[in-house]
Amino acid sequence: MFKRFHVTYNLVSMSALVLLLALMSGCAREATTEIPITTTSEEARATYIEARQLAENLRLDESRAMYEQAIEQDSAFALAHWARALLGVSNREFREYLDQAVALAPNVSRGERLLIEANEALAEDKPTTALRLRKQLVRRYPNDKRAHNTLGGSYFGLDEVDQAITAYERAVELDANYPPPYNTLGYLYMNDFQFDKAENAFQNYIRLIPNEANVYDSMADLYTRMGRYEDAIENYRMSIERNPTFAFSQRKIGINQVYMGQYDAGRASMREAIGIEETPIGRVIDLEMIAFTNLYEKNPDATLASLQEALSMAEEEGLVVRIALIHSGLCRLHFSTTGDLDQAEAELQTFQEIVQESKITEGARDFFSELALGQAAQIAARRGDFDLAFAKAEELEASIAAGENPTETEGYHQNMGQIYLKQGDFSKALEHFAQANEDDPYTYYLMAKAEAGAGNDERAMELYQKVVDWNEVISHNAGNHHRALGYAMARPKALAALEE
Repeated sequence: MFKRFHVTYNLVSMSALVLLLALMSGCAREATTEIPITTTSEEARATYIEARQLAENLRLDESRAMYEQAIEQDSAFALAHWARALLGVSNREFREYLDQAVALAPNVSRGERLLIEANEALAEDKPTTALRLRKQLVRRYPNDKRAHNTLGGSYFGLDEVDQAITAYERAVELDANYPPPYNTLGYLYMNDFQFDKAENAFQNYIRLIPNEANVYDSMADLYTRMGRYEDAIENYRMSIERNPTFAFSQRKIGINQVYMGQYDAGRASMREAIGIEETPIGRVIDLEMIAFTNLYEKNPDATLASLQEALSMAEEEGLVVRIALIHSGLCRLHFSTTGDLDQAEAELQTFQEIVQESKITEGARDFFSELALGQAAQIAARRGDFDLAFAKAEELEASIAAGENPTETEGYHQNMGQIYLKQGDFSKALEHFAQANEDDPYTYYLMAKAEAGAGNDERAMELYQKVVDWNEVISHNAGNHHRALGYAMARPKALAALEE
């Protein structure tokens, strides 16, 4: 498993995590060749280093506790506040720890300040600024493997895959026994369908830390993507054997069972995951995934009922960002699946009110504003009001242009493509879908619909098959709500199209 956390959702992404493994930087000693760790307490330093290793192995709950212990040992420990922020289980918690790190940053080394400033930039949805800062970090500490690993995270978050691979490979060159880059390289290759290279990377990951749960979870993700469901389930179980609290793996056993058509078994496995989750947000995500199993089974009414259960838990726990995402998801379900546009508008209004009243980062607020514009455009298109739909899309484009996250233009193009698809202009729709997120199976589902509308049935069938074979691997990353929802809507429809 890996964490790709965009401030825009992630949502944890995504907190401003682009890639959790890439962010656990620092060094074990003061040195000119490595990023220093500034603390007045040797005890706190040792605790921090232990917590960092736990985090790099995605033993997140244990790591949180250790970082908190380091802060107790030295309340002015800026890097410990920074690292604890990255593991925040809510937007409020993330912001509180990051604010402390920012306040303490003037008292630490330039390297530590660069780490903190980069995450502050991500929190404001300024990934190109974060990339610039991390490049400075690598120039200052060219022999620090974690600096290169961090740089790879920025490139990965901006979809600059070749540069990300170069950065991670440099980290491995500096230390062939450093596990995190192998994990991320495996996912980069997997997402590019280079399964042999991905398997080799994950084998190296297992070789280095064979007793850690995450190495088997990662290999299982690859087997899921390859359609080797039984092998995936076996590896997820190996993960849980090594760490009984590794709820991600238990949840993904259920996902594989769903892909095999074993819906009741999949829901039961996800219920088991709820029982071993150690954070409220994890339990809410499990409930969301249970809701989505009903979509795979073509039962939208059951999906809506299950999402209400997830919403109730999120409200009880005060998970504001999660509450907003669920309302946004309900909006999407209504305009895309049930056709109840009045209810879609009601959910959108609730979503906007929550965002307006909540204390979230500026970057998250901008993202949610853009998400609302896109959904308003889709509702208008389904009402046949294309003037309003295009006007909302233009507002979305202007908002994205005012920021500095180039990957967000992919969402604009997917939005425009859907408006043209509803309008029946399949050529224009395909033109925009070609510029949408090519790493999202929902893009290919939309392209298939446009190709079918244009009479290109053979190409449409190829794309529907691609969607079915995608076997989306849903990580713990909280920002994957909409992506998970999109695949749950697309896969059964693609299967139905192939059967017809």
